[in-house]
Amino acid sequence: MTIPKERIGDKGQRYEVLGRRRTNGEWVSIGWTEAMDGGGLAQGVALNPGFDDLCVVERRPILFSGEMVRAILDGRKTQTRRVVKPQPVQSPSGTAWSWKLTAWTDACRGQISDLSPLDKCPFGVPGDRLWVRETWRPEELSKDGDLSAFEDGIRYRADRSFRTIENTREAADAWVRVNDHTDRWRPSIHMPRWASRIELEVTEVRVERLQEISSHDALEEGIELYGGCTSNEDMQGWDPCEHFASGWDGLNAKRGFGWDTNPWVWVVEFRRLER
Repeated sequence: MTIPKERIGDKGQRYEVLGRRRTNGEWVSIGWTEAMDGGGLAQGVALNPGFDDLCVVERRPILFSGEMVRAILDGRKTQTRRVVKPQPVQSPSGTAWSWKLTAWTDACRGQISDLSPLDKCPFGVPGDRLWVRETWRPEELSKDGDLSAFEDGIRYRADRSFRTIENTREAADAWVRVNDHTDRWRPSIHMPRWASRIELEVTEVRVERLQEISSHDALEEGIELYGGCTSNEDMQGWDPCEHFASGWDGLNAKRGFGWDTNPWVWVVEFRRLER
């Protein structure tokens, strides 16, 4: 996992995070601070008093469709499943799996170790942040109906909401660079970080086969309850997993990872952060 350098201010002291590693199954930071005698490297938990909560928070982009963005905003979506690439390879004995110099059996795949695939999840580890990319466009909005005054901002296609950019020169310059004075929607893959409105905190990561999803997890994936149901008890035999499988195939079957192939997937649980 590549760890970018990140300079963070904390309690009036300055330190630079150079990386992180597993120690006894837990992440610790490796970095340098001005307060250290002689400089050098040290584990974050041992830097000095006051640095026990030192951690590296990585921020990565993640794409969501308009439907899933609405589910996140409504509080209905707290999980996402993404295909593990390349797919793990089964051992000749059929009792273990290997992937990128990691290996596990069904009995221990959820445990953190030097061989665990969880250490190499491209969506991070618990505590990391994901900023959401969605369909968008730069837009000027008249201020309180005054056609002589406009606010620069971003329009989001998922719910047609508008967010004004920060009142800084840097934000204004960035907005001008992407504004071509048209109404065309921009693909989510082209959304810059400054235009993102949703930030998620990763709360759990695991690896599993797609068809292992439970009815509860299918609902946490953000699918809408059938026929206006408001709870599991009201669904009267309706299977959330079948509904999830249909949506999954719409996105992944053509890529060779349909429901029937039962691929290995990353399961990323998250919570939405207030901004």
